Amino acid sequence: TAVCSGSNSGVLTLSGHTGTVQKWQSSTNGGSNWNDISNTSTSQSYTNLSTTTMYRAVVVSGACASANSTAATITVNALPTAYTVTGGGSYCSGGAGVSVGLSDSQTGINYQLKLAGNNTGSPVAGTGSAISFGNNTAAGNYTVEATNTSTNCVRTMTGSVNISINPLPSVSLTASSVDCFNSLLTATNSGGTMSSVNG
Repeated sequence: TAVCSGSNSGVLTLSGHTGTVQKWQSSTNGGSNWNDISNTSTSQSYTNLSTTTMYRAVVVSGACASANSTAATITVNALPTAYTVTGGGSYCSGGAGVSVGLSDSQTGINYQLKLAGNNTGSPVAGTGSAISFGNNTAAGNYTVEATNTSTNCVRTMTGSVNISINPLPSVSLTASSVDCFNSLLTATNSGGTMSSVNG
């Protein structure tokens, strides 16, 4: 059985045996050393393993010597390495957008950009160095999720970046009076009012 490091769980069940379970044992060094587990049931659970672990049951029957069951191995696959999301910022409405990237990457890992938790664009394959998801134009919060293409182990990358869109400045012109010799024009923008006399 293979699981991903960190968040994992399962139950091992002993069957086809004669006698009763005296205890269970576990090993994290390939069976060189075994640690006793105080459990006399025919089931043994595991939770949140971070390293490959072997389990076996020790069975006794009457006055006979105890016997060990065949060991079951829970192979723990590492999560993708956590790298930092980069880029983000603001740009003017109608512009080319803002780049989002990742500080580093691993080969054999696909990186999916997410906007507000939803996939955006296609996954980018890791190269062993920093990667870019190109320019993005949608405003919001961007994160990156990494998936190992062999084990399907998934990890969210460190941090997030935001993209915001600045509206373009607007100017309106009005003529308060018009004649052949004099006119008054006012231009209003976010900075205030400008006046021009004697047009």
